Amino acid sequence: MAETLVHNPYLTRCREKGEPAWLLERREDAWQASQSLALPRPEKTAIDRWGLEQALPGHAAAPQTAVEVRSDAGTHLITWNGAVQSAQIDPALAELGVLLIGIDQAMGQHPELLEPYLASHILAPDHLLAALHRTYLQGGHLLYVPAGVEIDTPLEIISALGQEDAYPHTLVVLERQAKVTLVMTELSIGSSAIRVNSAFEAFLGEGSFLRYATVQKLGAEVRAFQPRLAHLARDARMEWIVAQAGGGRVLTTNQTLLEEEGASAESYAVFLGAGDQVLDFQTKMNHWASHTSSDMDSKGVMTGRAKAVYTGFTEIKKGAHGCASWQKEKTLMLSDECRVDLIPALWIYDDDVQKAGHAAAAGRVNPEQLYYLMSRGIREKDALLLLVTGFLATILDRIPLADVRDAISELAAETIAR
Repeated sequence: MAETLVHNPYLTRCREKGEPAWLLERREDAWQASQSLALPRPEKTAIDRWGLEQALPGHAAAPQTAVEVRSDAGTHLITWNGAVQSAQIDPALAELGVLLIGIDQAMGQHPELLEPYLASHILAPDHLLAALHRTYLQGGHLLYVPAGVEIDTPLEIISALGQEDAYPHTLVVLERQAKVTLVMTELSIGSSAIRVNSAFEAFLGEGSFLRYATVQKLGAEVRAFQPRLAHLARDARMEWIVAQAGGGRVLTTNQTLLEEEGASAESYAVFLGAGDQVLDFQTKMNHWASHTSSDMDSKGVMTGRAKAVYTGFTEIKKGAHGCASWQKEKTLMLSDECRVDLIPALWIYDDDVQKAGHAAAAGRVNPEQLYYLMSRGIREKDALLLLVTGFLATILDRIPLADVRDAISELAAETIAR
């Protein structure tokens, strides 16, 4: 006898809204799978008391108080809990067929673009939080760049969250030979203890290039699950620039699937922890095709009683010949009570490897360097900031976006001040 599916009022709302049958089916399949799935079990981080599995999406309504969030980018999209608050696109890009719109708007105007991708690939429901995202996916962002279109100026998404639990989804689709830089900021308004299950997924066509710079500065009371995934076709290239600084309890996964020959990915990541934060940050490179390459360079700065686990994971499948991969993780510890675990992992299943290796280290500020700066009349916190900025310089210098470099520097200063 078939098991009766637990009634879900949110799915009823989706049916009443007239959502496409294909999306409703995906939601219902995920909801059914969720009944028998457990929470993910990241190494060294216990998330069973975070309450992420209890998050229920709100109504994505306008905030009750004024939210001063603006963008100076010529093409931008600003959302509140996934609902569009402001949107602007350069007319020249619009003529070329570029789209930067809300998921709900895309559902009504361009369902043919969403159907092959939305809630079909990311977060295959192998654990409870993945299944719940597919079930409750609500609002978010679509960036679509047609074949051959190269965009010189960065596009911007600002995702503001607050007052209600949220499940926004960001989808990026680049056709062959398309090139674009996307800067995304995720922030929370107020001090509400919301739960966020926000996902990002990108599909890069043959020969395309995506530079994705994301700055996460959620409030200290926020608990979040943030999976990000990129699929790379032949000769596609992905550049991740990730700054994780906010949130009280955060589980983040950045994963790149190098699915066809010649694909390559670079990841430059900074994680900053202070107070009582708990951060679990995973970077994964999956080499599924021959002659693919990846490079990870990650740095952390920890202070207070913050705890972080950083995992760098490289997989080279059997039959993926001539691959090259390198990962490097370093963390600077500014207090006696903070803690960091660095876990480099290499899973190599093919014996024809061009390069594969890792390096990981964690340590404290050099007291002689700090004393030298303070002996020159520099206050301790300013001296620490100079040392931290110098520590992060190898990553900051590789970021071609001045606004993102400045944002990371500001977050580092805020971390030291806490």
